[in-house]
This record gives sequence, structure tokens and C-alpha cells, in this order.
Amino acid sequence: MQEIREGNVGYGIRKFLQLVLVSLVVGGFLTLTGLAPLDLALGLKEFALSAADFAVSALGAAGSYIVAGAVFVVPLWLVIKAFGLVRK
Repeated sequence: MQEIREGNVGYGIRKFLQLVLVSLVVGGFLTLTGLAPLDLALGLKEFALSAADFAVSALGAAGSYIVAGAVFVVPLWLVIKAFGLVRK
């Protein structure tokens, strides 16, 4: 069992207080500018969806085929890797 050193505990408390302080400052800034965290998250989601839609439409049919194939290939590959069925 690893000993808890007082220096490590102090570091954790300092890091926690830093995070609280930064969260307070960012929260105040968001309040002053009238932004809400949910609005930012929804905006980021919309941006990601529109960027993905643009990328797929730009690639055309090839992009659709790649995405459709990846829906099956990637999970299958993960299962095979997880069970160690493929040897090097």
C-alpha cells in the first residue's frame, strides 16, 4: 500500500481550489456576456453535425460507403482485438 505524503495531499487541495477559482471566473464571464453553458454545448453539437454533413456531402458516394462500412467494420475489429483473436 502506498503511503499518502502530505505534499501530495496539499497538491490535490491546491489543484481543487484552482479549479474552483477558474470555474468562478469563467462562470462570471459567461453570466456577464449572457452566454449559457447549455447554449454553448448545443452550438458545438450543431457545428459538429454541420461539419460532418459537409464532409460527407463533399466526399459524395465514396464518403457514404466509407461511413456505412465503418459502422460494421470498426465494432467487429474492436471485438476481435478485445478477445485477442488476431495474432501478429
